[in-house]
Amino acid sequence: MDVPPGEIRTPSFRMKIDAIRKIVAIQAIEQCDNEGEILSDSDLREAAAIAGAPLPKSPGDSEIDSFFSERAELLSIRALTKFPKPAQWIEERSGGHRFGLLALGLIAVASVLGFLSNELGPDDKINILSFPLLGILAWSLLISIREVFLIFRGRASMSEGEVAWLRPLLSTDRGSGAGENEGGDESSSWEAAKSLYFRRWTSLTMPRLFAKVKILFHTVALALAVSAIAGMYLKGLANEYRAVWESTFFEDGEALRPFLSGVLGPAAALLGDEIPSTESLDRIHWKADEGEVVGENAAQWIHWYAITLFLFVILPRGFFILVWQWKDHRFRRTIRYRSVSPGYYEHLIAISSGTSREFTLIPYGLELGDGERRAIERGLETHLEGPVALTFENPVAFGEEEDLPEFVSDHSETALVPLLNFASTPEKETHLALVQSLEEKSTSPLPFLLLDATDFDRKSEGLGDAKQRREDRENAWRYLLSEKPLELVIVSALPPTTTAHGEV
Repeated sequence: MDVPPGEIRTPSFRMKIDAIRKIVAIQAIEQCDNEGEILSDSDLREAAAIAGAPLPKSPGDSEIDSFFSERAELLSIRALTKFPKPAQWIEERSGGHRFGLLALGLIAVASVLGFLSNELGPDDKINILSFPLLGILAWSLLISIREVFLIFRGRASMSEGEVAWLRPLLSTDRGSGAGENEGGDESSSWEAAKSLYFRRWTSLTMPRLFAKVKILFHTVALALAVSAIAGMYLKGLANEYRAVWESTFFEDGEALRPFLSGVLGPAAALLGDEIPSTESLDRIHWKADEGEVVGENAAQWIHWYAITLFLFVILPRGFFILVWQWKDHRFRRTIRYRSVSPGYYEHLIAISSGTSREFTLIPYGLELGDGERRAIERGLETHLEGPVALTFENPVAFGEEEDLPEFVSDHSETALVPLLNFASTPEKETHLALVQSLEEKSTSPLPFLLLDATDFDRKSEGLGDAKQRREDRENAWRYLLSEKPLELVIVSALPPTTTAHGEV
């Protein structure tokens, strides 16, 4: 049976939720670590190789999940080794203990309230129309109807606002160590990665949070009903309570009996009893302006209420607890982690299985660090709308345009791409000469000319005529290549909003 990408349901490899959490954490770090200060390119390559790269050409979901899990574990160890303090949040798990404390507190409060829920009348008399008990029944009925509606609708999540009050108890973000390292750039990368991770993880685990909240609420309601029953019986062991009734709306036994038959009738029928007659109900009607009403022994009323609470509160709540526990278990196994920024995972799968488009970049007049290389890779993937695997050769020095090093001849299987500095003034004697030399050396046509506009955009950022400057420089490059059918691709490490045409 086919499994949608990112759903962990394969029997050969079942990923634990902590492994998925680390995958999402490493993803956030890689996407925010633009300069490669946290995880270098060599760190990424080494982790991929140890985790199993190269993968098969068409890897299955089980192989992919295993690869991502092992790779994330290795990279998290590397990050923690290099940056022990700011990387602490990678190892922190969800605040389950705090949720447990909340659950224990609510259950304890519910138990106390349930125990005290039976409203006593004067002289140890029990009002059989006690509002707390009837309120528990009415509330449980409404909730049961709503739960059935939600279950059949298949709703499996809740909005941010519905769980905002639980966020401090469930989030792992306790501010541990992020930003404590020296160096403003590193701190900025860590903070950005941490913030991105927690937003994504909260979104991914929202269905589980919904299920946990449902289980908690039903457990609290169940504890309330059980303690209410226990309270009635424990009080009855040490005291003889007499059953009476008083009401603002029911004036006599004739008006009251149909109501009692509807509420307590099923419980009475199970015991082979009947709701008292109208005359019997009139005899236990207590009125404040009349004389003493003895009432009757309250034992049968306590039994009826206990069975009623069991039938209409305890059983339904127990059933819904089991339903939401099953849903929680299912959510744990179907966290669609690859639905978050899917291009990231597609890129990793492609380069690890050899299905990405491969290019050998020949820099000319450019010294590139890890950050610049990653920006060029992202920009090219955006332009080509697919994953790429780039090999960066050593830069060609000025003056070597027509006498290229021998390494150029060694790349017959991958396409050669000249990588030039957009900020340079286009010249036939240098830039065009390099292109012509590469065309002569290459066994296949050059796919395009790649220009890195990072330096140009950084220098012109904030200038009033930045857009016009960029257009003029781009036109100059296009004029240089006007006689060659060669596509011009421009990439930049600066955000798209700072560039003239929105290149990445």
